[in-house]
Amino acid sequence: MKNILPLAGLLLLLSSCAPPAAAPLPYHLFYLHGRIVEVQGPEAVHERFGPYEYYAILDSLRATGAVIHSEPRPADVDFTNYCVSVTETIEQLINEGIPLKPNTLK
Repeated sequence: MKNILPLAGLLLLLSSCAPPAAAPLPYHLFYLHGRIVEVQGPEAVHERFGPYEYYAILDSLRATGAVIHSEPRPADVDFTNYCVSVTETIEQLINEGIPLKPNTLK
């Protein structure tokens, strides 16, 4: 027992001197809403399913720690330009060294 106490003290001292672990990089999530938001806006209400709750969806996703990329698309959106814009944003993040992290939300 006498031999264990100095060893335990040494381990405690070494563990307290270890450099702090690097904080994990936040992950990025792209949320692309449904067509109803294009037609009615972010406060859209479906006659059968009720309110779309666009902003509540974004808040729920942010609560996971993700950096959310989303914007309400207008009814006259040019999908080619929109897709190019989303793709460019993703490529920019990759070029900045943001790692790809599949299956983040389970």
